[in-house]
Amino acid sequence: KRPSYNSLNSFVYYYNPIASERGNPNLKPDFTNSYQFNLTYEGQPFFTIGYRETKDALLNLISQDDATGQIARSMTNLDVKKNWNFRLFAPLSFIKGGEGYTGFIVNYNKLFKSDLPIELNMDKWSLMWYTSAEYELPWKINAEISGWYSTGQLEGEIEMDWLAGMEFAMSKKFLEKKLKMNLGIRKIVDRQFNGSIKYGNLDATITSAESKQNIYLQASYSFGSKFGKSKKRTSSSKSEEDRIEENE
Repeated sequence: KRPSYNSLNSFVYYYNPIASERGNPNLKPDFTNSYQFNLTYEGQPFFTIGYRETKDALLNLISQDDATGQIARSMTNLDVKKNWNFRLFAPLSFIKGGEGYTGFIVNYNKLFKSDLPIELNMDKWSLMWYTSAEYELPWKINAEISGWYSTGQLEGEIEMDWLAGMEFAMSKKFLEKKLKMNLGIRKIVDRQFNGSIKYGNLDATITSAESKQNIYLQASYSFGSKFGKSKKRTSSSKSEEDRIEENE
């Protein structure tokens, strides 16, 4: 993976008088070795073990000038970034009239960089549970529920606190299944992002509050196959265009 053009640009971008971002023209591309073992059941993933080790992994490093109180962010290359993940999933087809799956994901992340004023050496285990289920109610009403919970993990230097989410929806088709009505509620569990940075002379807490719970009603109508989707134009330069536009 190569760094974006913006992250290589050596100019300083000021977000406000005390926060800025600087490009790093000395960045190198990172290289990842990835190994994975999958065990499937009826064509679906059942158990997975994965390991990834990245040399010169790209990381947005946050630093602080104690004399001025200013903070700055700049992309850098880590010495090593390691990840272990273990996944266990199971279908919910044993529930009469139900479909879906549930599972657990165990992650281990490690970040290491030695050539800094203060050595960066962070690691963390995390656990995530996820489930998605559908159930047919009377009058051919389809009910869907999905939920997840995470104990928190490393996001760069940021150590995330626990997160959770849950959504519920019901749908029904009319007019020979051409019209579909959906009624649902998002963010039944409303847990905002909370994190902390405790590295070097940094001791900060981060809170990010997204949109709150909302109820929605949607209607969709299928006109048939004669109104087909137009094909997307592809070219060999698309990846370069995406890289140029990254972070713009």
